[in-house]
Order: sequence, then structure tokens, then C-alpha cells
Amino acid sequence: VTFSDRTQSGCGRTQVVERTFTARDGCGLTETTRQSIEVVDTTEPQVTPPMSVIIECGSSMAPGATGRATAADACDPSPTVWYEDEVEEWQIVRSWYAEDACGLRSDAALQTIWLEDTVAPEVVEEAQSPVVLECPASPLPSAAELGLPVVVDACSGERVEATYTDTATDGCGDTQQVVRRWSFEDGSGNEGTHLQTIVVQDTRPPVMAPPRDMRIECGEPTDVLSLGQPTSLSDACSPTNVAVFHTDTFAEGCAEAAGRLRRTWSAADECGNVVSSTQTITIRDTEPPQIDGRALTLPCGADTSVEALGAGGA
Repeated sequence: VTFSDRTQSGCGRTQVVERTFTARDGCGLTETTRQSIEVVDTTEPQVTPPMSVIIECGSSMAPGATGRATAADACDPSPTVWYEDEVEEWQIVRSWYAEDACGLRSDAALQTIWLEDTVAPEVVEEAQSPVVLECPASPLPSAAELGLPVVVDACSGERVEATYTDTATDGCGDTQQVVRRWSFEDGSGNEGTHLQTIVVQDTRPPVMAPPRDMRIECGEPTDVLSLGQPTSLSDACSPTNVAVFHTDTFAEGCAEAAGRLRRTWSAADECGNVVSSTQTITIRDTEPPQIDGRALTLPCGADTSVEALGAGGA
């Protein structure tokens, strides 16, 4: 008895084999019969899901990051694997399936992907810093005028409200430096801070009206009580503490006590800003000298020279 096969391949490793048997006796007589052998696939693939995982919100949820399912099939060495997601607020239920070449599909194999939020909100636009203001600046302008940080939740992308507290360090006059600490928190309790510096400075000198220029006679007093002091003295940043001082420069004129006195008045605030102005005092000599020319009675023979009698008191 001999046989021969004719094979027709099907899906996967299935096939239909037609086997022909031939029997021959010693007298050369033969008999032929055919047998049909069908290899079928009735078993669905087996799919093994990846482990359930916890990932950070906003991270990739692709299988390359969370794991891929594997599948095995007795009749198909490479069954097709795919998944379907059911998305909830903080988790994803991923159903993995496999289908072999013969169309047999596995039951769902479940993987759970939990989402967590451990990242603080992100400052996507910083508040302007430093903010420089000219004194006086009390109270400070509103936070909206000085600039607000823009903060978004790392998970949802929604804007997060920020609140602030101020810590002020006083400087000269009414100047100060304020450190504004912005604080924010997302719905998962993740907190963050952002710092902004506000500087109140004083660059403007005091305002002062100097005394008017004066003309006085030689010998009259030149002290400030007699010749005047500055008036209308004010300062925006040091309203109660402005120092006033003066220096004098004398240019001699036609006589030792006559000439021009230049009095430079200065006013300085607590921050060292100074304003100066000059008062000119002209000292004149308008009175002629006095000569003593009274008559003298001398005895005969007395010395009448100028050296002996003098030139008259001036």
C-alpha cells in the first residue's frame, strides 16, 4: 500500500489534505481509495495583559510607556493584538484583545492605568520683577497693576489662582523693598511659590526756595538770622527729616570788609538726594572816612610837624 498527499493551506496553520491510498497485489491488481484530512482551528488566542501601572498625569499613555499585551495561539504564531480604553477621571481601563488568522477572538484581558498628580502647578508667565516705583508709594498699587503670575495646573492645564503675602524691609525715608511671595495649590494638594520683588526708591531731591539776594552796608551782621534762610522746604520721601546747611565764599572788594559773599544753601533728604541754590550778599562801603582836624594851641618853639602832631584821626 502506498499513498500520496495533496495539501491545500487555510488560515493560520489549518489545511485540508487529500490522501490517496493505492493497494497492489502480487498479480498486479490495484485498488485506490481517498481519505480527506481537515486540520481546523477552533481555539481562540490567549492574551496576557501588561501589569497595571500608576503614571503621572500628563505622561504618555501609549503602550510603549505603559506596557503591551502578549498573545499566543496554537494555530497562528502572530495573532493581531489591539486594545480599547474606557477613560474615567483618574484611571483608564484598557481592554486587550487578540484575534488569530481564522477570525477567532479572545476575551478581554484588562489592564488598569491609574493617574496621579504629584507635580506642583507651573508658572507659565512670571510676574514682573523687580518692579521699581518712585517714592511715595504707600499704599502700593494693586497687584493687577504690578503684575500677576500666570499659573496652570500641570495635570489639567487649567489656570490656578495665586495669592500673596508681602514682607517689607524699610530703607531711607519712606523707601522700602518688598518681597512678594505668591502661593498656589492645585486640586491634588500640590503647592508652589513664586517670588516678586518690589522696590520703592527715592531719586528726587528736596524742594527748597532760597532766601533772596541782599545788599548790606559794611559792618552790618551777615548771620542767617539777619539775612534769611530757605523757605518752602519739602521732600516727597523724607517729609520730616531734611537737613539744611550752607557754605560761604567771600570775594573781597574795595576794602577788606567790603565785597561779595556767596552763600550756598543745600538741602539733603535721608536718601542722600541734595538740592543746592546760591544766595548772593553784596557788602558795600558807602560812608566816607572821618578826619579829626580840630585846632591846637602850642607853646612857642613847639614841633608842628605832622609826625609830631599826627595826620588827623580817621
